Formats: sequence, structure tokens, C-alpha cells
Amino acid sequence: MNGKWNSVSELFAEQIPGGGPYTFFPVANGPQLEDLWLGRKISQHHPQIVSKGCACVVSKDGAWIAGVTTRTPAYVFHNRRERCIHADPFLSTVASGATIEGVTDIHIFRGTLTDFMNRCDE
Repeated sequence: MNGKWNSVSELFAEQIPGGGPYTFFPVANGPQLEDLWLGRKISQHHPQIVSKGCACVVSKDGAWIAGVTTRTPAYVFHNRRERCIHADPFLSTVASGATIEGVTDIHIFRGTLTDFMNRCDE
């Protein structure tokens, strides 16, 4: 956020969005979560707006990163129950017979948080 990486635990320490396991984070210049059917179906939204469509976890020993990135983010999502993260692309309304493409990249590698941050800018 604002060019600085924050952990979900830091964000939840600042403000708990609710007791449910699923939390959406809005993304700067992204759609309003309430405008997305999934954002209406799961109403637990964190008030903090994230800067990019990127999220990752760091291994306990700090040697590995598993993360997701998307260039056109709709939201970043965290599931406390299943321990998963998403950075899902925004897909506008698709007309009948038309196609649209959204891409989310999955990154699993030996490296650092800084290495992952660089991948978010690619």
C-alpha cells in the first residue's frame, strides 16, 4: 500500500473487517467491490485499498515465495479458512458470442519478498 508492502496480519491489526474467513481488498483504480457479483455475495471487505494486484506468502524459513499477480486487478482476496490468496483480473461484461481474457500469474520460486515485488512491476 502506497508503495510499501504490508502483511495481512498488519492490516487486520489496524482494522478487522469481520469475523468471516473471506476478505476482499479493493485495488486502486479497480472496480467498486459492491459492483461485482462476488463482492455482493461475500460482503466482508477490508477498507484498505491495495496499490497493485499482487499477493504472496513467504515460507517459514524465508527462502521461498508463492504469489499471484495480475495486471488488471478486480481485487485481492484472502481466505483465512483455506489459507489461500487471489489476485483476480477484472473482466468487464462479456457480450453474447464475444470472448475476453484475464490472466493471473502464479509465482513459486526460491527468493525474497523484494524479488516478488519486482515481478509485480513486470
